[in-house]
Amino acid sequence: RHLILTKSLKDIMSLSTITRQFDFLAVDSENTMLNKTRLAVIKHSYKNKFILFDNDEPGQKAALRYVDHGFVNIPQNN
Repeated sequence: RHLILTKSLKDIMSLSTITRQFDFLAVDSENTMLNKTRLAVIKHSYKNKFILFDNDEPGQKAALRYVDHGFVNIPQNN
């Protein structure tokens, strides 16, 4: 299974119209990390974990924190 972590429900709605091969999860805020329990469940539940946050400085700074937990960052091109 594959997971894409996004910053909003709007992102999930857009992405889910493109593909059904991924599960999606939106964080409350790019500035707030998921708690350790949730990260542990995700780590063991998904083979591949991707981050799709904004390509601005705050978005990419937040994405790097998730990279430290085994996620792969997918930066958006402007």
